[in-house]
Amino acid sequence: MNGAELLHDRQARDRLRSELDLNGFATVQSPALPPELFRALREDAAAQRASGWRQASRPSVTHQAWRAEPGAAGLGFLESPEVLGLLEDLVGEPVALSHAGTCYTYYDGPGGHMNIHLDRAIDCTYTLIVVLEAEWSETSQPGPGLSLEVWPLGPLPGADQPPAYRIDTRSNMLAVGRGSQVPHRRPTLGQGERVVALTACYAPALLRHTPARGQPHPQLGRDLTAQGNEHWNRGERAAALRCYSRALEADPGCDQAWSSLGFDYWHQHRFIEAQEAFTRATRYNGDNPAHWSNIGLCLRDQGAFEAAIRCFRVALALDPRYAPALNEWANVLQDQDRCEAALPLYAHALAIDAKRAVVHHNLGVAYLRLGWRHRAEQAFRAALSRDPDYHHSLEELALLRIADGDRDGGRMLLEQAASPRAQTILESL
Repeated sequence: MNGAELLHDRQARDRLRSELDLNGFATVQSPALPPELFRALREDAAAQRASGWRQASRPSVTHQAWRAEPGAAGLGFLESPEVLGLLEDLVGEPVALSHAGTCYTYYDGPGGHMNIHLDRAIDCTYTLIVVLEAEWSETSQPGPGLSLEVWPLGPLPGADQPPAYRIDTRSNMLAVGRGSQVPHRRPTLGQGERVVALTACYAPALLRHTPARGQPHPQLGRDLTAQGNEHWNRGERAAALRCYSRALEADPGCDQAWSSLGFDYWHQHRFIEAQEAFTRATRYNGDNPAHWSNIGLCLRDQGAFEAAIRCFRVALALDPRYAPALNEWANVLQDQDRCEAALPLYAHALAIDAKRAVVHHNLGVAYLRLGWRHRAEQAFRAALSRDPDYHHSLEELALLRIADGDRDGGRMLLEQAASPRAQTILESL
């Protein structure tokens, strides 16, 4: 696929989107850009080189390269409607260029490299790489440094885990990646090898809303957020995001829009972006305990347990009867294997609001981990009395039935749950 196809061919974009969704990175082979544009970017990179700096390594990322800010040609390309439209089409949401991580990168080998890392989600959720120069010795084949190594979606791999695949680095090729979710690295370049690339970071545009000029329209912001929530509940995510964007244009201080956006990111396991959205909500309505509890939820999912508990305490200081904060605080204690300490918090949450199936279920999990099977079963049944299709409790009851030798009873419960986990258990029976 070349650049002309990419900009004008819907099927070409669909293929690229499928590759991105499958692998976390997708590539457009040379020639990705038309000759005039490619030449302009190379000239811009050469001109900016003199004002660059040596990249300093961070504790989590060792990096040996030279960097420079993009000039007018580079920024014009990266912020052009064509590139922004392409990225929005590929990743499913509006994006904005993040200047914090965008640069020309010069690997002048030998020794140039960047070790295994994840990009910072808050300002580099997505990355775009345009290779402007890729050189190696005429007497040898390209070495490992002339490739980008990519691992499967998830945490950083161990040093001995081989990459899932390699993207060959060649002049006038382009790569788009979910760099904050997919580990990747550039191995060390060898003698006679050199790479120059335009490396750009993009973040969700909605997180970059700033107060607009003129009078805000709070009611319109609330109405658009409500419309967005209706779309989101029907599974129409793109329509929901458009409504949230319009809501924030109408009223950048609409905390409901920021909160809804946070939930969208949280459900995608994009916890850093979710935390940023919930934090924005507190800036405009810091008295709402839900916003603080949701920040705590994001921190918990990132393993920052003590910071999460501090947020739950803030929520409860604002409203001592805010049951979700009690439930999530108890969940953090479970995550720390402090199940007995979690029990009073679950009990308190249920005393305030006994209708929520999730709290009964979480209490059942705590009982199960403590070895109190009968109480666990009662709690799971209590959850199902509030929500007969609550699949988490159906799964746990099914496992208890199977452990007792009642495979048919367990199978019926798993079929009722109809969840991916239930299907996996069924396949193992």
